[in-house]
Parts: sequence; structure tokens; C-alpha cells
Amino acid sequence: MDAALRRLKEAFVTDHKGTSDTEIALVVSLPLLFTALHQGLHLERVSATHPWLGFLVDTATLTLPTLAVICQPEHNATYANWAAAVALPLLALRWYQTAPRTGARAPAALKGKGAVAHAYAAAAASQAQSFFWNITRGGLQLMTMICILAVDFPVFPRRFAKTETFGTGLMDVGIGCFVVSSALTSGPYLLGRPSAKTMQRVTRGSTIVLFLGLARTLLTKSVNYQEHVSEYGLHWNFFTTLGLVPFVLAALRFLVPIHGFAAGIAMTLAHQFCYQNGLEDWVLHAPRQSFVSANKEGIASLPGYFALFLLGAHLATTSLRAQPRPLLALAVFYGTAYRFSLSISGTAVSRRLANTPYVLWVMATTTVYIAASRLICGACGASRVPRLFEAINANQLVVFVVANLLTGLINLSMDTLRVSDDHAMAILAAYLVVVTGVGYVLHAYRLRIH
Repeated sequence: MDAALRRLKEAFVTDHKGTSDTEIALVVSLPLLFTALHQGLHLERVSATHPWLGFLVDTATLTLPTLAVICQPEHNATYANWAAAVALPLLALRWYQTAPRTGARAPAALKGKGAVAHAYAAAAASQAQSFFWNITRGGLQLMTMICILAVDFPVFPRRFAKTETFGTGLMDVGIGCFVVSSALTSGPYLLGRPSAKTMQRVTRGSTIVLFLGLARTLLTKSVNYQEHVSEYGLHWNFFTTLGLVPFVLAALRFLVPIHGFAAGIAMTLAHQFCYQNGLEDWVLHAPRQSFVSANKEGIASLPGYFALFLLGAHLATTSLRAQPRPLLALAVFYGTAYRFSLSISGTAVSRRLANTPYVLWVMATTTVYIAASRLICGACGASRVPRLFEAINANQLVVFVVANLLTGLINLSMDTLRVSDDHAMAILAAYLVVVTGVGYVLHAYRLRIH
């Protein structure tokens, strides 16, 4: 890449202050309304009988509307009103039609047959879990994949980009939610009873992700690709963090028992204490004179991501309980604790530091998202998950890597700063079709690459 263009692209994603957490909450919640509309119209049945027609339907009703919400936020109030006006009555009707036949209770013919009835209830609970976890993980990753390329085009609102140091941007919460999303599935077994098999599995997965991080660093520097050094550091990137977090926690689990919630809260509070006693000043102002100081953001933020993973593992077990009250109580706790932390700590949210306000903000956002997904699940009778989300989740890392590779190729092949908004939207739509299409193909052939 030309040196002058590289500097322009780096400046384009630097020094942003973010937006209000209220606007972020609106943007994150709108795709859930689109999912509710998708379910209310029974569109999941199309994918069940005609998979590739279902791909087009999912693209038109889930992927492209989410792209519009992120890149054209001036219309979000209109999108919200129309989606709610159509989706909520449809969900109410669907709930009325399915309520007598859903839930964990066995049919009358199974009453009194303890083992069979219990198995029926367990199957119903498993179906519900699959539904709202797939909606949560798939929806959050879809938004993340949109943002990583869209941010390089002027059509993407600058206030949604990653903040430089303090503030709340859409991409800030997306990174944290990705970590929590990973913890939803891998956290409970990783923090369970330690075993050599678990450690071997975690080591293999972490090695692959760390290799991807190293490859990304080498490729970025070899082609003179733009870098946002203050994001993670000179040699560090998100894949490095993503690979280290589960490996370190699994190794610690061999030494001491770990309770997700208590350990997560204790870790983020201790982390914040360190920031308030000199660590923050070092991260923000120390010169990059050694490997550690050159990657100070990535290294210093690790405890914050450890805390997110631990709290995500606890959230996974809480969301599985039959009664929704523990999940709702957790959402209230994180929301209240987030507001309280802003006033007590005397500091703002910082993704760069992964400080306590950031951890609590991400957990509040994710917990509310899961609670809303569970509400949709209840209204729909835990019907089939949109195949788009199934495909993304079945090969989450592969789809994410493909999105990153395409982002790099598109940036190297054109000057994204000079692309008009209409052309940018067309490019982003084509990019999403390819990325989600890869997930669809792998899912259609029942291929899972770990």
C-alpha cells in the first residue's frame, strides 16, 4: 500500500470519541426486531425446505437490514417503529398459536412416565437453549463482520468507530461481545472439572488462533497495511488476545477452582485498582521502548478480557435456568453496576484499557441481548433458528477469518476513502453475501472447522 494512502487510512480510524451508550443500545437492539419479524413470518420454514432460497430470504430480512441500521442510523427510529409495529403483533399471534403445545411439560400421554417425561423436558430445554444462544451469537457476529469493513468507508458513521481511549462506540462493544459470545459455549466446560482432554482441546484451539494473530501481524507489515497501533500495540492484535484468554484461564483452572462470577468481578475490580495506581498512566503515556511497552495496550487489557470471559461463562449457566428471573436479575445488576462504576471510578468506558466500566457495559449489553432473545424464543415456541445464524455459529472462527481476509483484500484493491456512499453499500452487501455464503456452504455440507 502506498505510504501516503496508508497514513490517510490510519488517520481515518483514529481519535474518535464515540457516541452515547443509549444510541449503541438502539443500534444493537434493532437486529433483534428483524429476527422477531423473521420468526413472526415463519421465514425459517423456507430454509428448512429450500436452503438456498432461504439464504436469499435471510440476506434480505436479516443481513441487509442490519447493514442499513449500522450505516444509515439517521433512519433507525423509522426502522424501529416499522419493525416493532409488524413484528410484535405477529409474535403475539404466534405465541397464542403455539403456547399450548410448547414449554418443558411433557404431553398428557407421558405424564406419570418419569424417565420419558424428563427426557422430553430436557429436549425442549435444549431446543430453547439452541434457539436463543444461536440468535445472540449469530446476531452479534453479523454486526461485528459488518463493522470491520464498513469502518474503512465514509458511509460508516465515525461515532460508531473504535474510540481512541475513552468513550462508547459500536465497534468497542462488538469486540467485548465477541469474547463473551465465545465464553457462552466454551466457558462452562473450560471452567468445569479440569482434565487433560480439556487442556489439550483448549491448547489446540488457542494455538490456531495465536498462529492467525502472528500471520496477521506479518502480512500487515509485509504489505504496508494500515495499523492502529494504539488499539492493541505494535505487534499485538485481537487474535492474540482471543487465543491467550481461554488458554490462560484453562491453565489456572488446573491450579485452583474458579467460580465465573466471583472471579470475574474480583479480577476487573483488581484490574481497575491497578489502573488507578499508575498502570493507566503507563499505558497511555509510556514510550514504546521494549516489546512489553510496544504492546502495552494488548498486555494491560488482558485481565479485562479474562474478566469478560469468566462472566460470560457464568452468564451461560444462568441463561439456561428454567425460570428467567436469574437472567433478568443479572441484567439489572450489570446495568446498575455499570452506571455506578462511572460515578465511583471517576473514569469513562475504555476498550483500549478494558477497564471496569467497559467490562460492565459489555456484560449489560450482552445480558440484555440474551434476555431479549429468550423472550423471542418464548413467543415463537423455540422454533427453528434462522439458518443464517446457524451457519455463522457452526464455523464462527472460520467465518470471522474470511471476513478479515476480505476486508484486507478490499482495502488493498481500492481507495475506500473516495468511494461514494451508494457504491460503498453495494460493496458491503456483496462482501456480506460472500462471507455468509461461505458459512452457508460449510453448514450445508455439515463441515465444522475448529
